[in-house]
Amino acid sequence: MWPGVENAKKTYFFDRYYYRGPGWYQAHFPTGRQREDVRRRTGSPAVTGEAAVNYMFNPLVPSRVKETLPEVRLIVVLRNPVDRIWSHYHERVNAGTEHLSFQDALEAEEERLAGEVERMQEDPHYYSERFDFCSYKARGRYLEHLAAWLDIFPPGQLHIIRSEDMYADPETTVLGVQRFLGLPERPVSAHRYNYLPSDTLSPELRAQLSDYYRPHVRALEERLGRSFDWDL
Repeated sequence: MWPGVENAKKTYFFDRYYYRGPGWYQAHFPTGRQREDVRRRTGSPAVTGEAAVNYMFNPLVPSRVKETLPEVRLIVVLRNPVDRIWSHYHERVNAGTEHLSFQDALEAEEERLAGEVERMQEDPHYYSERFDFCSYKARGRYLEHLAAWLDIFPPGQLHIIRSEDMYADPETTVLGVQRFLGLPERPVSAHRYNYLPSDTLSPELRAQLSDYYRPHVRALEERLGRSFDWDL
């Protein structure tokens, strides 16, 4: 076992720790013997993975994943970008990393992110906290970030879920994931645990953000050939 390595929901390998190499990454997951034990006990293959929000948005990650895991199956969950940005901001406030008002944080975003991607590209050891925490509007421009994945991975390796469908009918969503992963279809009790802000976005700000995101959502729908039916 590598020092400081354990099974975890997030390894941060492809964005923060890629320089540590694939051996460090593999040490987070079950061994071949453990996977075989699961197959013998259950009659089903052992499937492992991780959940990593920042992977989709970090421009360095897609090619790294392709090189390391060319046959990987990818699951992307997309939420109405207006609801997403409001929740993102409150998550950062709740975590103690954001002290500006919502409006001020949006206005400061461009300055906060200036030069961060370039620095990440130049230094593989550099982790940009600003890029991770403060990319409020940028993260909702989904196609801008998803395009790189669509360009290098075939459609059969990418499963895109609409958050609203998962919230409304988690059991059906999980069954779809099981089919995508080639797992036996079994009922799963699913619940929603993500943080929800207690206050609501003002109608004026919601209208402004809807106007901002509408062309980005339209481009995403055209690229994917599907409608997300978000209220924008």
